[in-house]
Amino acid sequence: MKFENEVTVEIDIVIDELRKNLEENGFKVVDEYDIKDIYLINKNTYRNKNYVELLKHCVLIRNIIEKHKETKMITYKYKEYGINNEIVKQGKVDCHIESVREAKELLKAIDYEELIHINDHLIIYANNIDEIAVQLVNNKHIYIEIEEECNYINKKYENIDSMINVFEKYNIPIKSKDYFVKKVEIEMKEILKF
Repeated sequence: MKFENEVTVEIDIVIDELRKNLEENGFKVVDEYDIKDIYLINKNTYRNKNYVELLKHCVLIRNIIEKHKETKMITYKYKEYGINNEIVKQGKVDCHIESVREAKELLKAIDYEELIHINDHLIIYANNIDEIAVQLVNNKHIYIEIEEECNYINKKYENIDSMINVFEKYNIPIKSKDYFVKKVEIEMKEILKF
């Protein structure tokens, strides 16, 4: 399992204002793609309103759709939380697959069922100093995620504080001082009725 730090915040401005802010700070779009996730859970898992706990029992079928290719995989995400609900350790395991349909059939055969769908449009911005992933989730929420290791510039953030500093450095308005927003938890609260 690969472990890596990241921070995620919800943005408090519309996408056009965010785009303008980033461009004024020297950011350019370096990539853009879509991720379609289907979260599945074993039918026998107790359903309560502790969505973070529920997510620990999920696997997801992920379809990454880029301009010239698609990547499909089954993914398990592992997260440990501190006393303030901050993420203290996280990792994931990916298993590449050929067919989303066949993966769903396999998981349903071992008593998994679909829990929630997340459609995520990602726009990756970078300047020579920082890299951020703007995420438009289910056409409702705008998030920014910063990963410890950059994919498009030669940089690795030293620690969580150095990632958090990016929002202050570029005056990016965020909804709260929660730097570990759980996107799927927010969607689950809005969509699931149990």
